Order: sequence, then structure tokens, then C-alpha cells
Amino acid sequence: MPLHAQEFFAELDAPFATGFVVGDSYYAALTPDSALRLRIDFAPTIRHGEYDGLRLTVIHPQRGALHVENITFAEHHTFTQRDTARGKSPSHDGYARIRDWHPSGPPPWQGADLTGLRQAVTAFTTMWTHAPAAPPSGHQREEPRTTPTFDAPGLHHPAGFWAADTDFLDLLHQATLLVFDFAEYGTLDGIPLSRNLRYAREGVRDTLGLPIEYGVLAEAEAVAHITQTAGRPYGPGTAAALARIDALSAEDQHALVKAAAHRYRTPTAPPALTAAPTGRPALPALAPAPGRTP
Repeated sequence: MPLHAQEFFAELDAPFATGFVVGDSYYAALTPDSALRLRIDFAPTIRHGEYDGLRLTVIHPQRGALHVENITFAEHHTFTQRDTARGKSPSHDGYARIRDWHPSGPPPWQGADLTGLRQAVTAFTTMWTHAPAAPPSGHQREEPRTTPTFDAPGLHHPAGFWAADTDFLDLLHQATLLVFDFAEYGTLDGIPLSRNLRYAREGVRDTLGLPIEYGVLAEAEAVAHITQTAGRPYGPGTAAALARIDALSAEDQHALVKAAAHRYRTPTAPPALTAAPTGRPALPALAPAPGRTP
């Protein structure tokens, strides 16, 4: 059935002066004088036509997606009343989810309590549009913090041997996860993988406040896992491997990035993608580059 997005977002009543719906997505300017835009989509599960929340994407006109956040129906009690009336609990199929599996009928989100979602969208927006509040008077005054730089020892620059600096590696891990998020949601929107990666380093800088060098390292780490998951070594042939990945269907690119992200988060995961995570046939093998043997 249709998602009836126009009615859904009208009932959600997001806190923006201007907003409009295109297809099943809602777009709004975060503030009248800001270049940043917010896009809200229904967050899909691994099942086609099934959704378990909303996906919020902050977009810059030149740099693309800066941050992606999912807010789930379950965490915000959107369908607690509906599912309780149906006798469903978190262990039941379809709990806190909506489906557009039929061409007609009432909105699949009928019976939703949007209060929690509305509060979450408002809180998320506040973080992007308001400066941090000054501490209450009477509290001990803190020394002003300086902007961290890549040359600040012990802060962002690895202290000693980088592979033994757990703080450095933790920041690099966070940055790499963010790059995977950019790539995953971009391919879900039909944008080729290489285009999603093009602004990843700026996204790491703008979202996490890390130096651009972190973005470069995180981008390389993500690309290594993606090409290796596709069955190609990371090295001189990486550019050609990415070009061949771009030639795959958007669905296959998205499945590949998801598998690579899982491989990165789970060190014991298989080294290469042998079957799609949803039971689909394996992704097409990448052909060897001209003049090279596999």
C-alpha cells in the first residue's frame, strides 16, 4: 500500500518554517539563513517495503550528506498502543514496523503515536541549529578550550607508535564507521559508490570535528574493506576495482557496502562476500582489470 507520506509528515508536524514532501521523503531548511538541509525518509529494513523508523540526513549543497541518524519506531513508542491491541510483543514479526506490501488500503502507519518521533526530530535539529548554552551562573568557570589540531600531542596526533595508541585507533574507527554510513545510505539512494566516497573526508571533519587527515585514513580503510569484500586486493588496482563496482546495480553496490561494513565491525567475518545477507544470489564477480590476472 502507499506510504501516504504527505499525510504522515503533516501529522508529524516537524519544527520547520518551510518543508515539503517529494515522493516518500520530506525536505526542509534547518534554518532560514542556513545552507544545510534536512531530509527525512522512512528507514527500510532488510525486507523490501518494510520500515522500522525514520532516517534523518543532514545535507550540504556542495559536500553532500554530512550526517545520517536513524530513529526507530520501537525506541520512541510509535506503535506501542497499536501492537499491544494486536497482542504483539518485541519478539513478534512486524512489531514496531510498517509495510507497504499492498497497492491500496489505509496508511500502513495508521494508529501511530508520533509524539516521540516529533521530540526526537526536534532534539536532533536543535543540535545542528543552536549554539551550546552557557553554563549556569555560580558554577565553577572552566578555562576556554582551544580548537584541537593534528599537531596537538596526545589529543589528535598519535602518542608514540600509532598502532599502540588506543585513543587514536578509537577515533579512526569512529571515522571509518561514518564513511561506511555515507557509502551505505548513498548507494541506497542510487548514488554510485565512488561519488559517495568523494566527500567522505569532509564529512568526517564536519561531523566528528576531526582533522582532514583522519578522513583520508578512514576513507582508505573503508575502501580497503569494500574492495577486499568484492574479492579484489587493495592496492594499485583499487581505482579500477571501484570503477567496476560503480558499474554494478545500485542494489548490488548497497549489498556490497553493507557486507563490507559488517566485515569491518566483525573481525571474524568472512574475508569476502560469498552470498548476499538476505539470501539473494551472490554479487556478480568483478572482472579482472584489462591486462591483469585475477
